Amino acid sequence: MDLPFFYHHPLTETEGIVDLSEETARHVVSVLRMHAGDAMILVDGQGTMARAEIVQSAKKRCSVRILSIDRQADTRRPVTVAVSPVKNTARYEWMLEKLAEMGVTCVVPLLTERTVRERMRADRLQSITISAMIQSQQAWMTRVASPCSLSDLLTGEKFSRKYLAHCLPDARIELRGEPPASGSVLMLIGPEGDFTPGEIGSAVAAGCIPVSLGTHRLRTETAALVASVILAI
Repeated sequence: MDLPFFYHHPLTETEGIVDLSEETARHVVSVLRMHAGDAMILVDGQGTMARAEIVQSAKKRCSVRILSIDRQADTRRPVTVAVSPVKNTARYEWMLEKLAEMGVTCVVPLLTERTVRERMRADRLQSITISAMIQSQQAWMTRVASPCSLSDLLTGEKFSRKYLAHCLPDARIELRGEPPASGSVLMLIGPEGDFTPGEIGSAVAAGCIPVSLGTHRLRTETAALVASVILAI
């Protein structure tokens, strides 16, 4: 039987006794009914994975002994998906959870001319990526960047390849037919009203490759999932 995974940050490269957070302790003790001597895996979201066992537990407190620590290499494809927030926050959060489970390295809330929601709770988004990392038993956590405008994103971090998905009847290539990139990849997904023609022109001028994700017109969050399956898995 697989050991349960829990998030604990930071994990140092030494063995010893650590106290889990109150939230994690409550889940371990009250929900899973774990007791002294039970084993678990702790991950810090930055590649460190530790095997531990409970030495003391109470309703809101749980202490564990670190038995061994292992450093996991980051074998994920370096894919950043920039997705415009949508009106329905629950849909965006669901999308983020699935992107994190797939191992997308970074998600950027992308601010465009037609973005309807510009503010999102950073702590809520991080909590979602932590839960997804634990659920999928990964040692590396998807990073959620601060909301960023399209222009700032295109002039900021350098990527080996940049793609932009849109629905206008312009010249586009099929993303699924693209060969895997040898370096970092940026995927741009627009808002519910799509990118404006001006934004598409600016992105293409900045080196983005216009792509199609298929013959169907997809919701923003669905488009992000389809693109990520092609690029990240």
